[in-house]
Amino acid sequence: MKYKKGANPLKLMGYFCVLKKNINKLNIFFLTLLFIVFSNMSINKPLFASDIYLVEGFANAFALTAKQGSLESVIKNPATGKASSHKQVLININESYGLGVYHGLLGTGYELKSDLLLVALLPFTSIAAIDETIINNGSPQKIGQYSTWKLSPQLTLSKKVSDAMVIGGSMIGLYETIHSEYAKGLSFDTGLVFNLKKINLGVSIQNIGFQNYWSTQKKEKKNVKVNTGIALKPMKQLEILSDVSIIKATVITNSAINYLVSSYLNVQVGLRDVGKSNQLRAGASLNLDSFEVHYSYGSHVELGDSHKLGMTVGL
Repeated sequence: MKYKKGANPLKLMGYFCVLKKNINKLNIFFLTLLFIVFSNMSINKPLFASDIYLVEGFANAFALTAKQGSLESVIKNPATGKASSHKQVLININESYGLGVYHGLLGTGYELKSDLLLVALLPFTSIAAIDETIINNGSPQKIGQYSTWKLSPQLTLSKKVSDAMVIGGSMIGLYETIHSEYAKGLSFDTGLVFNLKKINLGVSIQNIGFQNYWSTQKKEKKNVKVNTGIALKPMKQLEILSDVSIIKATVITNSAINYLVSSYLNVQVGLRDVGKSNQLRAGASLNLDSFEVHYSYGSHVELGDSHKLGMTVGL
């Protein structure tokens, strides 16, 4: 083998070892930074972890408006789906704080064309064994139990209209039962994502035309929700997420950091409702080729710790 004049293979090997050592130090630095942030927030801030259908998205503090490539992100912005979601199956089923309240999300993606992706999601909530009581002589008396279900099946189409822009739309079915009453309805979401080298900008509008019709003749409506977000990738291993949601006069800000420790492990830490309830979220994703396991952690000042597990399987 011939080497270029002046090149020393031993010196080149030395440079490689130094570079590898520095990358390992960088990994340790970011992990330490995330641990310090996690610890300080846990000590100084009361946490009010809200239970939603997501696991990886839960760890990302729901700052998903501009985060592409995750089936969970489509819940917030229908334009965030990517071809990497093709033939993936998502399964999240978790109980909330041991209270018999179950939240889950089942989903899959299918690439119809090179620039057209179909995503089907089924978020659901189940509450079993709710006591039914009446007042008897001024005292509550249990007369039975009932359960409640909430299903929101969602079909999403997203299309890459150019190298820099993806648009998407979702149709969401609404079905809910409480005791012997039930409700049915529809809602629509729309969104887009701009890809600008190491920056993604996302915008979505949710609850468009939301109407849920109850068997009691009551009509339930929701205010339109507008989300705007940004995803920054200053380096290959690091992704910084932030978004803002506006519902009438209410503004919710979320932020999160994703750090790719290796090709097998990604860690997340985030803060939901920044500056107000300051809900801490954290988690990790383990990637084993076509199989991913997701874990997230949250804490509630009154209810205690929340642990969630989910998985994504490639078919």
